Amino acid sequence: MLKSKSLQQIALSSLANFTLSTYECHIKMLQDSYLPLYEGSMLRGAFGGILRGICCAGRLSAPCSECPLVHSCAYAYIFETSPQEDATYFSFNKQVPRPYIFEPPDDGKTDYAAGETFTFRFILIGNARKFIPYFIYSFHELGKVGITRRGHKFFLDSIYVLNELDGNREQVFSGKESLVYNVDYPITVEQIQHRAEQMGGVGSLTLRFITPLRLKCQSQLQLRTVPLSCLLQNLSIKTQMLNIFHCQGQFSESLRDLVKEAQEIEPIAQDLRWRRLERYSLRRQQSDTLSGLVGTITYKAPKGELARYLPLLILGQFIHVGGKTVFGLGKYVVEV
Repeated sequence: MLKSKSLQQIALSSLANFTLSTYECHIKMLQDSYLPLYEGSMLRGAFGGILRGICCAGRLSAPCSECPLVHSCAYAYIFETSPQEDATYFSFNKQVPRPYIFEPPDDGKTDYAAGETFTFRFILIGNARKFIPYFIYSFHELGKVGITRRGHKFFLDSIYVLNELDGNREQVFSGKESLVYNVDYPITVEQIQHRAEQMGGVGSLTLRFITPLRLKCQSQLQLRTVPLSCLLQNLSIKTQMLNIFHCQGQFSESLRDLVKEAQEIEPIAQDLRWRRLERYSLRRQQSDTLSGLVGTITYKAPKGELARYLPLLILGQFIHVGGKTVFGLGKYVVEV
């Protein structure tokens, strides 16, 4: 059976280069605005369109895959991520997880008066962190164009980088002064391991899903419950791919084997419901679902040991789990 010491070795070896940064963005609406009930899709779509316009050397005339500059383009790397030609692992995947996640507020607020501030977060993983100037400039330009089909314009007031594990928080951009500050406080696997050790040995833990979870087990979308082994498998694969393609990391057999040990763990309580959300894709000119499970589920290990899964579950709080995480879906917190 895998011990916590082995887990520490996993964290400090194969995932040693894994880093991510969380940014908090404050925009001030310049007019009375009505935003969608869930703003994750709006933010991602509007930002992507602006970023491509800034980066595209081909004047948007051809798909990224046909562009000779595809491997040196910020937009292609962030939004059209694909495996390198010499990839050893996951080379069969046409696409790999994107190195960014948008986290809109989940407070249900849709109406914003002129002068009111709308706050959201976005997460950059590994190499994507060096493209933060592109994000700042894109949001700055997006404010002039506006968001939603109504073109609600805004002023980019400020952006902060924050580390929820050590409490650091610093300003990255000031709109009033038009200044970008060269600061960063990335979350590292060492910090995640330390947080797991602080939680100590746990016999049971609860996951609280804040945004809809779209989790598939053996190609079947889970509509009523969340098997821990399936959740960990999803997190393991996503972590491995992010680690290899965005953090220059290595494939870990131990991380994959960790998932097998969770087969026996069953939920002892749950309060889950299906939350229905829809979005409209302007690029594809069709509706798409963002529906999924929200609520809580509690697990208890047969032998009272769940500590070995904590580092992976804590990491999952930041990289999210399941489908459509770039829109902010699959966000959860661990409660022990």
